[in-house]
This record gives sequence, structure tokens and C-alpha cells, in this order.
Amino acid sequence: MSKEKIKLKLGNYELSCIHENGSLRPMGFFSKISSIFIHNNMKMTDFIGELLMRFEKETYSLIKMDSKKKTKKIKVEEEEEPYITIFTDETIDKITCEKIMKKIKEAEDQNKILGSGTHGKVFDLGNGFVGKKEICSKRFSTTEEFIEEEKNQMEESEPLRDAKLIPKIHQIIACDKYCIIIMDKIEGITAQSKIDDLLEDINHEIEIDETDNFQKITLILKNLKFVLRMFVDAIIKFHKIMKDNVKDTGHGDLHLENIMIENSTGNIKFIDLSFYIGRKIEEEWENFIDYELRGELIGFFLVKEEKEKKKKPENFSAIRLHKIKKVIKSLKNILNDLNIYYKENMRYI
Repeated sequence: MSKEKIKLKLGNYELSCIHENGSLRPMGFFSKISSIFIHNNMKMTDFIGELLMRFEKETYSLIKMDSKKKTKKIKVEEEEEPYITIFTDETIDKITCEKIMKKIKEAEDQNKILGSGTHGKVFDLGNGFVGKKEICSKRFSTTEEFIEEEKNQMEESEPLRDAKLIPKIHQIIACDKYCIIIMDKIEGITAQSKIDDLLEDINHEIEIDETDNFQKITLILKNLKFVLRMFVDAIIKFHKIMKDNVKDTGHGDLHLENIMIENSTGNIKFIDLSFYIGRKIEEEWENFIDYELRGELIGFFLVKEEKEKKKKPENFSAIRLHKIKKVIKSLKNILNDLNIYYKENMRYI
């Protein structure tokens, strides 16, 4: 990412700034405040006003810490970057942004990246913690807007944490254009990985067994149905909690990679909440059942069916093709049953 040092003329004074990614970070006397996003219509007077407002707010004012309205005065030390603690449960040491950034840099160097998405990456910090690093400017024009969104999401997701459907969050800090969320590490696998394994098991049985015996495949399909029902039960619980709290929005980015199964308990946890998308619960379910499940499961065998049909006569197997068709039919029945099950459980909410 390129950085450029520029100077602004303010009457008889000069203000040095670092220009980076569409934002200006003042230097010198104002060096401890966060970067200011520059939009096309911004005037010099707007910039100066924003500069003075941030200086007062970020160095002296009291901020809201959590839902219990705890507050903390922001202290800017000479050797540290300015940071704001948005939330802390006080079970871990309050860590400065500089130290967290160092830990994340070490995790990145050691290839301890657990996952990445549209807006950030998740790093293994050790001792059972992970740190999610998000870039505020990806979705918001100012750090303040991002912080406000994080506060809202913390408050809205509290019932989900109480129900142990999402990881416990220990600390959220904002620094310049970044936000770091420190939470418990989930030891487990994603729903995607679990389903992929079961699909491969079915595929293996189709390939190796040249008889018309469908018994082993039936057992795998029963196991798959049980696993899918487990996911759907967790989604129903998630959606009911959101409805009970007068929210008609769901997870926001519900897909198989954002559903995890804990190794030790087998419990389901949801990760990477995206309430800001504002997706309605009904829409979220329809998208999940149609694109995530039908597309993933039935799509897998429809592709296999087409490949089987195109094989040369010496490699073509009527038995394999027959099994594929039976699997597709079974999967359609399973998904139709799950759709009915979900809607019946959500009908009176």
C-alpha cells in the first residue's frame, strides 16, 4: 500500500500529513488522532473541523465501553498508537493496539491465519484466543461509523452469546482504520468440511461398488440427514432468538463456512456475524436451503451424472448412473423434509 507525505497550508502554518488509501493521517501535534477519510466534496474548512473534533474527542472525552455503560478515559501515551476500547469483559489484560498488531503480525508470519473473508482475517493468538482484524474503510467512510456498528452488533448479539451459539468475545479495540476483535478459539470443523466428507464417502461407494447394492450409501445418507438436521435445529434456534428480540434480521452471511461444529461437544457455533447486511430471516433461510444446501449437495451429483453420461461405452456404467440418480432423488427428499421442518418450527414465531 503506497504512502505519500503531503503538506497542507493553513494560513501562515503548514500541516504535514501521511496520505494512505484515501485518508489523511496528520503528523506532529495531531499525530495521535485517527486518519481522516477524504471524500470528493470535502472542503478545507470541513477537514479542519473534523481534525479539531477528533483531537478533542479522541484525547479527552469519555466513551461508552459496553452495554453496562462502563466508561474509561482515553489516555494517549507517547510511545503508543491511539486506540479506543469499545468493549472488554475484563477477564484478560487490556492490551494496547500496538501489542495486538505485533501479535497478529507474528501470527501472519507464522502462517497462523485461520480464515479470511470479505472484510478481514482471523489469526491464532495462542492460549485459546483468536483475533479478527477488520479494516474499517472496507464498509465505512470513518472509523467512528465502524465503531458505532461494532457497538450495535455487540448489543444485538448478546442473546446469541448467552445461548452459546457464537464465540465469547473478550475485547474489541479500534485503532486508526483497524478494528481488532479478540474472542475464544473454536476447536472444530466447518459445516462445509463435514458435508464434503460425507459427499466424498457416497461418491467413493458409487465408484468402487459395481453391484446394485445401495445399503452402504443409504447409511451414509442417513448420517448426512442427521447432520443437516443438527445444522437446521441450530439455525432455528438462532432465528428464534433474533425474532424474540424484535429483530427480523438473521445472521447476514449464513453459509456452510460460517457454521462450525465443536470437536469436544459437537455443539454448533456461528461465526462472522454480518447484521449490517440486514437480510430478512425468511430470505436468509430460502437462500441457505436453495443455494447452500441444494446447490452444494444435489449440484455435486448432477455434475457427476452429466460426466457419467458423457463417458465412452467401454467406461460407461449403467449401475453407477442408476446409483447417482437414486442419490439425487434421496437428497431432494431430505432437503424437502428439512424445509418443511424449518417452516413448521418458525410458523408461530
